[in-house]
Amino acid sequence: MVLAGIGFAFMPEYSVTLPGLIQRPLIEPEVSRSVVVAAMPGRPHSPAAGALMRAAQGFRWPG
Repeated sequence: MVLAGIGFAFMPEYSVTLPGLIQRPLIEPEVSRSVVVAAMPGRPHSPAAGALMRAAQGFRWPG
């Protein structure tokens, strides 16, 4: 709907940009979110899940 010119969306700063899409920062009120990765203790997880957890822990999150 946004690209069709009949809607708008709130999107994260790090979202994908598309041709024809105009982005404007939301200054006030300040918007924040929590990102949580949860795993069961003592349970093995897939290599992909382990890579995701390591990447999330190593990322320099803003704020």
